[in-house]
Amino acid sequence: MVILVLNCGSSSIKYQVIDIDDAHSSLLAKGLVERIGLPEGILTHKPTGKTPYETHQPIPDHTTGIKLVLDALTDSEHGVIASLDEVKAVGHRVAHGGEFFPASCIVNDDVKAKIRSLFEIAPLHNPANLEGVLSIEKVLPSVPQVTVFDTSFHQTIPARTGSDGRDDAQAGDGHSVHCFPPEGRFAGAERSDVHAAVHLEDA
Repeated sequence: MVILVLNCGSSSIKYQVIDIDDAHSSLLAKGLVERIGLPEGILTHKPTGKTPYETHQPIPDHTTGIKLVLDALTDSEHGVIASLDEVKAVGHRVAHGGEFFPASCIVNDDVKAKIRSLFEIAPLHNPANLEGVLSIEKVLPSVPQVTVFDTSFHQTIPARTGSDGRDDAQAGDGHSVHCFPPEGRFAGAERSDVHAAVHLEDA
């Protein structure tokens, strides 16, 4: 089963294409789209076992960037799959899931709405992450999408160390718990790490 994995930033798209079966997984290709929205964008495509190549052209938005990636994946010289029909799922890294997402989930309208509701908490990450989801809906509308949240790992830490402690509360072991300065606190705020996906990989 071929899976496309995307990590969409505000002006970039990192991607990997992985072939997974019951016994093992193998990397088919990886690459980077950068300078999205600038006069000249760059696609760097690195297919496994083939010569990498780079193209320079305007890339006005994420949808255009993802189309370039898909074209590269099916290119007769640099491609790694015969057709887009081989892509059975698309996975997205999403920075912040708030309290909504303790685990990965399949994308639906509710998931998209909750990611959007967290834009204020992760203004540099979540809007771009959602843009990747919406772009895939345009170019691969029948392919299921899955979101993986950096913050899901921190759903597992004890409440006494995860809450913001609106006052400098004392944890059960006598240590002070203080996550935000007074002017930065808000209801429902918890400790989180938008790079926590690496913890999930190591766990």
